[in-house]
Amino acid sequence: MTAALAELVRYIAPYAGIASVGAWVAAAAMVVVFVLFWRRSKVCWMAMVLAMAGLGLAWIHSDYVSKIKIDFSEEFRAARQRAADEAAEEEQPANPDEPDEPDLLEEAKRAEAAEKESPDDESPGDYRLRGKVDRAEGMEVPEEDRIGLDTEDRPVEQNVRTMKMHEVAEVQRLDRLNLFCARWTLCLAVLLVAVDYFRRFNKPLDGYMPLPLGGRLVDSLFPKSHTIYARGDARQWKRFLRRAVRKGETFIYFCREDPPLPAALRRLPWFVPVPWRLEKVTRTSGNGDFDDEFLFESAWFGRYCFVLTGGGPAALSQLAGLAEFLQRRQQTRASAAHTVNVLWDLDSPIPQDTLDRLLPLCRETNFVLILAATEPPEKETAARFEQSP
Repeated sequence: MTAALAELVRYIAPYAGIASVGAWVAAAAMVVVFVLFWRRSKVCWMAMVLAMAGLGLAWIHSDYVSKIKIDFSEEFRAARQRAADEAAEEEQPANPDEPDEPDLLEEAKRAEAAEKESPDDESPGDYRLRGKVDRAEGMEVPEEDRIGLDTEDRPVEQNVRTMKMHEVAEVQRLDRLNLFCARWTLCLAVLLVAVDYFRRFNKPLDGYMPLPLGGRLVDSLFPKSHTIYARGDARQWKRFLRRAVRKGETFIYFCREDPPLPAALRRLPWFVPVPWRLEKVTRTSGNGDFDDEFLFESAWFGRYCFVLTGGGPAALSQLAGLAEFLQRRQQTRASAAHTVNVLWDLDSPIPQDTLDRLLPLCRETNFVLILAATEPPEKETAARFEQSP
């Protein structure tokens, strides 16, 4: 398996550079399309996948480029020709008319004999007359790594490409440029995916792959709607409540009957083996098991999430009590660290005075009021909410 994979990489390596350029150019084009024209999450995700493929192909091609060797064949041929020319000049007969030059070889032999007779009287520079000296053990260059005039005659290694020195320099420059563009395209695509994720993350009725990352920093960078008039059914609200808990938030759900939710909702996705859950407390509106102050305080600090069933005057009284609770918090400029979602899914309308008090307080205290309805709102009502159908 490993050998087959290595053979596949070796086969595609020469073409990986062109494929890499095509991949990161397509990713950059998708980034431009997302920013200027079509803000869909799938566009930035496709751009990130293409950018990752482009960087991977660029790495494969870079490894292929690093194995290219410099071709010295022309230099070796020129050196061999010079050596042949010098040998031919030495073999030419001497001119009898010219005076004999001193025999340098004989002089060298005499100097060497004199050195052996008196080694203490050695003068600077006489070491040159000693001839070739053997290298110390362990410092000798192996035969296969030596570069000489006979290097060109050695057998050529298989699957190794050779190029001229200036060509290798140009190929390496283009390879560095390709890696630079591929890396920065991937960084830009990842940044775009993160921005798109948090932009949709802070839309209460939107988003995907919720993670417990909500907080004041995310809210300050990506503001959310705090008063929403929405249409939906029980299945949609059940999905919304699960997603709110996954975001690190909590909720107070006014409804007719308890939805089919577990007693403890997971904070993390199912594939993360961490037992981090938020306990759900269900009670009937007006029940005296605990007072409303405990309910609002627990939701404020994210200790529990609540489902209040029954409706009627008791539910309206609790909603009015929530308005008073938020007003006291607003006077001290306090706000919840994590968003508390208040979902009103009852047929009875909220009184006008309670609604007038709640709507301006939600943004200041980091609460989200969602008014569920089956019919579209009137123009005057829709204008009072930050988000409406």
